[in-house]
Amino acid sequence: MIQWTLFSMLGLFLHARILRMLFLQFKMQKSDLTKIGTAVFTAGILVNVLFRENFFLQITAHIFLGIGLFFVASLISESRIRTVRQGFLIILDEIILQMSSGKSFRESVVLARDRQQSVLRIFLDDLVLSVVFSQQPKIWSNDLFFQEIVAEFQAIDRTNAKSLDRLRSFRKKIRTHTDF
Repeated sequence: MIQWTLFSMLGLFLHARILRMLFLQFKMQKSDLTKIGTAVFTAGILVNVLFRENFFLQITAHIFLGIGLFFVASLISESRIRTVRQGFLIILDEIILQMSSGKSFRESVVLARDRQQSVLRIFLDDLVLSVVFSQQPKIWSNDLFFQEIVAEFQAIDRTNAKSLDRLRSFRKKIRTHTDF
């Protein structure tokens, strides 16, 4: 019985560590993490109770549960990237509108960030950090689309001359890429 209890705690501890790593790597929201964590904790307890007599099945079930966590996290990450790609033109429109009304580029990006839903806000937070402090965004750095956005925003931030025109041409270029 002590062996079963220790193994159960170890399995749940490993799943909690995996969840924490996924939270940091994929920038999940705490509400998503709470839902996934509750489901994993319940599944872990269920696995421990159902396979209490057979440690091999218990270990196998915990391994599949851990693999399932990575699969769910990658699906959430892909969904977030798709959401950002679809909403980026709206963000650019808001930034252009703010800059047309006399605001600076950085101020316009911050104002556009404040009006967005949570996934786009996370992306814009990383974008602001990469523009202002020249940091590489963690979850967006694998995609060429996001690397292009970061490079263009950094170039616009460095040069004050004709930044609005440059942003409009960048919007036109992004619009052409999304249409075709």
